[in-house]
This record gives sequence, structure tokens and C-alpha cells, in this order.
Amino acid sequence: MAERQGFGETDSGRVALVATELATNILKHGQGGEVLVGPYGDGADSGIELIALDKGPGIANVAASFADGYSTAGTAGKGLGAVVRQSHFVDIASWPGSGTAILARLKRGQPQEGSTDTSQVGAVSVPMHGEEVCGDSWSVSIAPEQTTLLVADGLGHGPDAAEAAVEAVRLFHRYNGHRAPVLLEYIHGGLRATRGAAVS
Repeated sequence: MAERQGFGETDSGRVALVATELATNILKHGQGGEVLVGPYGDGADSGIELIALDKGPGIANVAASFADGYSTAGTAGKGLGAVVRQSHFVDIASWPGSGTAILARLKRGQPQEGSTDTSQVGAVSVPMHGEEVCGDSWSVSIAPEQTTLLVADGLGHGPDAAEAAVEAVRLFHRYNGHRAPVLLEYIHGGLRATRGAAVS
């Protein structure tokens, strides 16, 4: 994936290191999970995005977990620190008893200290096991005085659910600017020709 995005050998090695550390953390601490890998952005602000998801016990002290030497598994405790050093942006969310999500973004070139990521909103949609497409979709509209988020869960699974979710996003943008209750009414009416979706 890194090579397809134009990463050279050194930068591809950084991606491999981050992927390995994230996967290792899932195995050691997360009781299994998955790592999603793909490109993000466009132009100069583009690269590889890795998202590690697990359903383990969560991280009791997220801030401390980034420091080298911090470990709850008797290891050297350098995994998340290495992820931070090799990435241009890292974010983490952890819920005790429910799991942890870690996002790492890497661009070409060594990250500089204090480098920041310009994205503000994102989401992950993956198909259920055995399905080719995801029946969920989302979108965001950011205006100077208002940000509106949409999440659409097409009823059922597979292509018909995906079609309904995508139509909800299309209607969201078509009628953008209305207050949320009115916007939802327009989406509700527009989904009558589809299987339907739960939308918020």
C-alpha cells in the first residue's frame, strides 16, 4: 500500500513498523481485533492511514501509554512511543471494558516535531463479514456557524442497504442548510424508494 502511494523504501519501512506495533498491541493487550490500512487525503496532504481497533479491556491511562517504558504486559513499553515517533499524526480513544481505537497517519518524509494533521472529522465504515459492501454511510457539512453530521444505517445488509445509505448521504447534501428536523424529514421522504435506513 505504501509503495502504491509513492512511498520510498525508508518511508515504507516506517509504515511497516507502525503496522507491526499496532498489530502487536492488539495481540498483547486487545484480545484480538483488526488493523485497517488505506490511503487518505489528496495532494500534499495525503499518505497512509492505519486504524487499529480492538475490543479489549481498554487503556486505563491513555496519556501515560504513549511514554516509553510504560507497559501493562511486562514488555519494554516502547510500542506506542514508536508509533508516535514514526507518524505525522496519532490519535487514540479508549473505553474501559469496551476497547481501544488508534489512528496513525504517515506521509512521505520523516515527521517533524510538532507536526499536525489538518483533518477534523472522520469515520470508518466496513462491510460485515461475508458482505462485499457496507450498508452504512456518513457525511459532514461544515459551515462557519454550524456543523452537521449524518450517520445512515441502511436496513439489513449488502447492496440494498448500501444503496439506501448512499441515497441518504445524497439527500443530506441536496437539502443541506435546513434545520436538522426538516433535513431528516426530507431524507425520510427521499428514502421511500429504497429499502430505508435509520438516520441521525
